[in-house]
Amino acid sequence: MDQNSLFELVAEYGDVYGTALPRDSSLLKTVDAAQNWLALSDALGSDRARQLAGNEGDPKPSEMQALIRWQADRALAVADIGVTPVIWLCALNDTGEVIAVESWDDRLDVELKFRLVGKYKSKSSAIDYLEQHYIFDAGDL
Repeated sequence: MDQNSLFELVAEYGDVYGTALPRDSSLLKTVDAAQNWLALSDALGSDRARQLAGNEGDPKPSEMQALIRWQADRALAVADIGVTPVIWLCALNDTGEVIAVESWDDRLDVELKFRLVGKYKSKSSAIDYLEQHYIFDAGDL
């Protein structure tokens, strides 16, 4: 499906399922910016957060998990168009089938970029797929 077809599908049948972070996002694997450690000063202690922000030492696995959860939570809250697409579910008339579509911008003054995620036999099977490939809440990590 081309951009125009996806736009028409979303405009006519689409319901927003949510803002998502793809599970293959680099935010879930690496430190996005060293200064992000400072946001965890309360949990890690100010000295440890400054040490990690200054690239002085390696983070413990628990520290890395805390930072990744913070990065995911922040990305979902900020809804940066280059990082977290909006996921639409489009129910097809009378078939029960659902098409899932990503849009990479939700501002009215910018042209949306759409990508077909897939076609599913039911809403529940679409949601199962989406939950495997996207994070909608940092608590799902």
